[in-house]
Parts: sequence; C-alpha cells; structure tokens
Amino acid sequence: MQMIFRLILVALFLLSCQGSGTSNHHKCRLTLYFKPQCSGCEKFKPKFYEISENPLFKHVHFTTTDCSLEESSCIDISWVPQVRLFVDDELVREYKRPEEHSDPVGYLKRELLEHCGPA
Repeated sequence: MQMIFRLILVALFLLSCQGSGTSNHHKCRLTLYFKPQCSGCEKFKPKFYEISENPLFKHVHFTTTDCSLEESSCIDISWVPQVRLFVDDELVREYKRPEEHSDPVGYLKRELLEHCGPA
C-alpha cells in the first residue's frame, strides 16, 4: 500500500513538472510609454534598452509605445516616461517617473525576476 502511494506521488509530481510547451515562464511584457519631446524619456530609454539586452530576460517581450503617435494606447497614461509590467496580459506593476529613482534598472530587474523569473 505504501509503495502504491509513493508511485502516485511520483506520478503527480512528474505531471506537475510538465509544461505545456518548452517554457514554464509566464507571458511577460515590459512596456515603456514615452514621448519624443520628453527629456526624462530620452534619459531613461538607454536604461530600458540595457535591461532588454540582459540575457536573464530573453523570455520577456520588451515594447515601447510613443504616446504622441498612439494616443489610444496611452489613454490612461498620466505622465511619461512610465513603465508597465504585464504578466499573462494582466498589469502587475506600474513604474511611474523612473527617472526620479536612484536605481531604476535594479528595481526593474528585481520586479522582472520576481514576476517572470530568469530565462
């Protein structure tokens, strides 16, 4: 009886480890909302691209949205630059005014690791 119980536990564990594909990651997207005429946006963009080139986050989809062109995508954006983290198309973090923080790159990396995990 104990042997059957162990076999069932092992089988359940193996089933839970199987992903529905090659990755166990959630669908993660980090989006930078900006306007070209915004000096804070221009200062933050290189930091955003630095994060996007980090091999730890190759499974994360990085996007930028120009709010001067795509007003419908920016309807609820009150100021720029603004970074939003979406997991499985659900907003999980909003990072407003990243240029005002002492370590925006470190903060965003920690958030990505927490919500999306490493590659």
